[in-house]
Amino acid sequence: MKFIRALYLIAALSASSTGMMAQTQSSGYFLHTITKGQSLYSIASMYNVTTGDIVKMNPGSDQKIKTGETLKIPQKNSGTEQQMFHTIQSGETLYKLTQRYGVTAQRICQANPGLSAENFRIGQVIVIPAKVTDSEEIIMNEVKAAQTTKPVTTSTPLKPNCRDMHKVERKETIFSISRLYGITEAELIAANPELRTEKLKKGKFLCIPYPKDTKTETPVNNTPAVIPTDDQLFNESKKEARKISTIKAAVMLPFMTDGKGNRDEQTRMVEYYEGFLMAVDSLKEKGVFIDLYSYDTHNNTSSIKNILDRSELKSMDIIFGPAYPDQVKPVAEFAKKNNIRLVVPFTSKGNEVFNNPAIYQINTPQS
Repeated sequence: MKFIRALYLIAALSASSTGMMAQTQSSGYFLHTITKGQSLYSIASMYNVTTGDIVKMNPGSDQKIKTGETLKIPQKNSGTEQQMFHTIQSGETLYKLTQRYGVTAQRICQANPGLSAENFRIGQVIVIPAKVTDSEEIIMNEVKAAQTTKPVTTSTPLKPNCRDMHKVERKETIFSISRLYGITEAELIAANPELRTEKLKKGKFLCIPYPKDTKTETPVNNTPAVIPTDDQLFNESKKEARKISTIKAAVMLPFMTDGKGNRDEQTRMVEYYEGFLMAVDSLKEKGVFIDLYSYDTHNNTSSIKNILDRSELKSMDIIFGPAYPDQVKPVAEFAKKNNIRLVVPFTSKGNEVFNNPAIYQINTPQS
């Protein structure tokens, strides 16, 4: 897991360099401070808005922008339907954000892979996920209906009490989910009766009940007697780590370019691969073992399709490559669909890195 943690660190460091941004809720926009190397296009992609949206709020920005200047970035649908951005201010904690936006610490952590108590600092731009959606409310109502059909005694009326909704991820089990929330398997099944007859599937929402020693009625003032620290919340929000004895990694590089490339480019790819193998050997000495799969992407998209059709690709933990921009999109879609981390080792002009939290794009400075 040291290898995966290192990738999270890279993502966290990249996020810290995207520029300072202050939130203005009432005005419906952010103030973004331009950093060196940023363009109007990259800033628009970062916040999922168009360059035209930015120009409307910042006349003249389409002609020239300077490092250190601030731009008004429109906040799209700051209500409960979509996620929004937030810049951590002085004195803010993860707990304060959960109270301010009405979302759980776990959902904030899920929306910001790599976020931890160590890099939760002033100026860090994070994503605040949307509040509970209509589909989640429907599922909660279904759980209520299922539980209220049971015989109810006058002394112990059955009241469903979901303290949270959990979206099942790949390879999670009833045991791991109950451990994550500090409840027993029996309590989880009691809150979700369908688990007795149905298999646990990825994407399913589960009602997370309060532990047995907690009152079913939610108090009007639910502020805890002792406010949890960032360390406590981050630790509680971490999913049970999947124990990986050997990391399965795929490398996709154009070792052969169908005669359309040049010898220098092929040499560069071979040198990169040799360096990659040296890194794998170094990790092995530290106790991190990698089962490496190498694929020749040539320089066409048809080669990528043939590679992605291979059965072993879905079991990868991480993919490195490909090299060409037109090959990145299909691989990015495949990685997102199968919950696989993707590292783009060379500069790409695509926007996939802004829309997929599992993608890590390596951009070397011009210097």
